[in-house]
Amino acid sequence: MPAYVYLLPLVVFFSIGVATALIATVIFALPPLVRLTSYGIRGVPASSLEVGTAFGATTKQVLRKIQVPLARPSIMLGVNQGIIMVLAVVVIGGLVGSGGLGYLVAQGLVRGEFGLGVVASLAILALGIALDRVTQATRRDQRGAIA
Repeated sequence: MPAYVYLLPLVVFFSIGVATALIATVIFALPPLVRLTSYGIRGVPASSLEVGTAFGATTKQVLRKIQVPLARPSIMLGVNQGIIMVLAVVVIGGLVGSGGLGYLVAQGLVRGEFGLGVVASLAILALGIALDRVTQATRRDQRGAIA
C-alpha cells in the first residue's frame, strides 16, 4: 500500500507534525520486519529445537539461545527492509511537517527549488545505500558465523 494511506488517518487524529510522520513511518516499516523475523524463527530446523528441549531448555531459553541466533540472517534482512521502508516514507513525512531531508525534498518540489530537492534526494539515497551495505555486511558475517 502507498505510504500516504497510513498517513492520512493519522493526520486526522494527531494533526500535522513530527509525531504523525513518525507513527506513520513505524506503521509502514513494521510489517516486513515482523514477517521476516517470523519467517526466520519458524525456519529453524527441528533438529536444533529438539536438541535444546532434550537438554531441558525451557521455551524461552529455546527461543533466546537457539531460534534467535539461527534466525539472525533473516532478522537482519528484516531490519534492512525496514530501513528501506523508513527511507521511502521520509519524503511523505516531510509533506506533513516532519522536517529534515523529507521536508527539504518537499520544499524543493513545491517552491520549484530544483537544486535543493535534488541534493536532499541524493542525501536520502546515499543514506539508504550506506545503511543497506552495513546491514548486508552484518548479515553476511552472521551467516558465516552460524555455518
